[in-house]
Amino acid sequence: MAFLGYSVRIVVSSDNIHRSVHSWSGLGFDVQGESAGRVRLSDGQILLTLMPDHCLSPTLAYFHHDVSALMKECFKAGLDVADCSNRSSKAISTLRITVPECGEIYVHEHSDLTITSASKEQSPLLGYFDSLVLGVPKIESVKIWAEHAGYFIQEEWREPFPQVDVTDGLAALSFRKMHPQRFLSYSADLDRMYLEEIGSVCEELAVECVVVNADLIKLTMPEGTVIMISNDMISERGLE
Repeated sequence: MAFLGYSVRIVVSSDNIHRSVHSWSGLGFDVQGESAGRVRLSDGQILLTLMPDHCLSPTLAYFHHDVSALMKECFKAGLDVADCSNRSSKAISTLRITVPECGEIYVHEHSDLTITSASKEQSPLLGYFDSLVLGVPKIESVKIWAEHAGYFIQEEWREPFPQVDVTDGLAALSFRKMHPQRFLSYSADLDRMYLEEIGSVCEELAVECVVVNADLIKLTMPEGTVIMISNDMISERGLE
């Protein structure tokens, strides 16, 4: 189990869940279930939850068996953590962990092991999922935070485009020195047939599709989530 939990989901806030479900499903995400107005989906690589509650999205939500114990461990690790459980209960069930100059992630108490994993199969339309990209003003502080939160560095670049890619075995994050933004990063073979197919699909789904250049496509979902698809033959390093 990773330090922050045994399972993780990418959470997306939407003011129109039905519209968002329609668009995400059209891009190859299968609905896995629904409860309390929240819809769970997966493209085979990542677990995604669409929720009506407002939050900075996309963000991460971990699931842990004992968040009270985790809260103590987070304090020991020097993480900025707060109890944001439902006040009707005395038990600690939800934690908010601040990511330096980058927002926050959440940890919920949950013991249902049926939600722990995806099939890891490539998305037939979006390609390979690379990471959740987070733009930060300073790389070094968030790099230290990541190591204290149980992530390990996969790759790191310095000048001219500082970037640190980390994972804890569950989530893949890419911290990049750029203006504040967050998006999902995929890679695929961006040949002519692919561009025609994804352009046609996005038009039907009310998804904004912009060909930035020959090696990069930007999709904007109805609720505002950005998906960047890069040519799998090049590096995305330094994308701004």
